Amino acid sequence: MISNEIQEVREASRQIVRELGILSWKQKSTNLSITQCHILIELQKYNYLTISSISKFLKLDKSTISRTIKQLSNLNLVTISPNSFDSREKLICLTNRSFKIIQKINDDADNIVKDALQLLNEDDKKVIINGLKKYAKVIKYVNNQAKLNIRKIKREDNKPLEYIIHTVRKEFGGNKIYRYSLSDSNTKNMYGAFSKRKSEFYVVEKDNRIVGGAGIAPLKGTKDKICELQKMYLLPEFRGIGIGRKLLLLCLNKAKEKGYKKCYIETIKEMSLACNLYREFGFKRIKKPLGNTGFIHNDVWFEKEL
Repeated sequence: MISNEIQEVREASRQIVRELGILSWKQKSTNLSITQCHILIELQKYNYLTISSISKFLKLDKSTISRTIKQLSNLNLVTISPNSFDSREKLICLTNRSFKIIQKINDDADNIVKDALQLLNEDDKKVIINGLKKYAKVIKYVNNQAKLNIRKIKREDNKPLEYIIHTVRKEFGGNKIYRYSLSDSNTKNMYGAFSKRKSEFYVVEKDNRIVGGAGIAPLKGTKDKICELQKMYLLPEFRGIGIGRKLLLLCLNKAKEKGYKKCYIETIKEMSLACNLYREFGFKRIKKPLGNTGFIHNDVWFEKEL
């Protein structure tokens, strides 16, 4: 039975690919390749991405992505600029011209799906939509969990962690967060900051590349046994696949081991996925901040009894 299910899912997947013309697809309104279209759509979700990030998103090798990015640059659809945190990487951003192109891509794709959905009743629509979302999620989970490693921080992790923190903070709220992140000295020396007593920090590695991390430390300005969950950040392509849950559970267990009685978190409302995760783990939202973290722009606060 299991083998039949596997074959049926594979055949249905192949048929969808064939019917959508993905194997030899050119976007009819723009004459862009499917890879070019996917890159533009991914870039629309974020302020900027690196070639490595785009490669991870699209499951394509970096050389293919680099060639395609150069083509898009020649078409004045993206800009390529230096990355101050990693000289080996370039930052890719959309141009003003690209937004009109992306609208055409989305309109054409929407029309295909709209025509197909019109042939289904409401119950079938719900089944298909929910099924496709779950299927895509578990496939992503399987692919990204492979070769995943969570370990304690090392001194050499400082630079890649600083890059991740600045990248994610700029993605969520831009100037609102970036103003105080520049004055947060811990971002430049994460190893030193979390090597102190009753602190711990974990990094997530995928294929020997650091993609995120999280840690706990005593909550400043309190004498109670309260720890703060700090610097929990993941690069965009590694979210929504269970890594955040693993990190949070690891930090909470370590907090209990170190004798803390309560865990405190502060963040911003724009990071809604993270807020939902905290609620799932039993964190309760509170009306005002605890302690004295110095991050005056945070506007959401949580606590949890350990």
